[in-house]
Amino acid sequence: MSDFAFMRFMSNNMLTTEESQHKDEIVNLTEQVLDAKGLECDERISKLSEEKLREILEEVRKLRNRRRKRIDDKAEEDEGSAKKEVLYVRNVYADQKNLNFVVDDILNSNLKENEFDYIFDRGCFHVLLPANRQRYITKIKQILKDSGTLFLKCFSNKEPRQEGPYKFSQVEIRDLFSKYFRIDSIKETVYQGTLDPLPKALFAVMIKN
Repeated sequence: MSDFAFMRFMSNNMLTTEESQHKDEIVNLTEQVLDAKGLECDERISKLSEEKLREILEEVRKLRNRRRKRIDDKAEEDEGSAKKEVLYVRNVYADQKNLNFVVDDILNSNLKENEFDYIFDRGCFHVLLPANRQRYITKIKQILKDSGTLFLKCFSNKEPRQEGPYKFSQVEIRDLFSKYFRIDSIKETVYQGTLDPLPKALFAVMIKN
């Protein structure tokens, strides 16, 4: 249903280049708007005027902007919390050698190039705005040693909850990372925590080319 609406958006040249590159996100949000309006079949969507179609797209954009703002606000909150946590763990492990805790912005990283053998991301990538994903991948590539390993855990597109971070399919992860990484494996898993049922996730192991 929402795939057909996306096709109509495209055929009428309504989407920006950036929007057209994020089909899954636009389709997901369009589904929510169409459900709210009771538009449940392609036949009804095909009869919508261009004006009505533009109204639906504007609602999709509003939903998208609200979602992005929530993600940005959460990121700012997490940054402040991370700094406090680093101060705490530094004190706890003050007597340990060769152990260091730092707060860094991966999009504007101050970490050295070729610094790490392994990088484990359990919740950063999937909260970034789509426009920042390639910058993230470039930075990870820079700070990871040759043949280093990136362990990436992110929300799966099989997770039914509408709220939360962006969701990805295995194909999307391969498309995004395969230029700089050899994809060793991608497995379906869950995020352990207090939610019931546990959120569906992907766990990818990728080797830097």
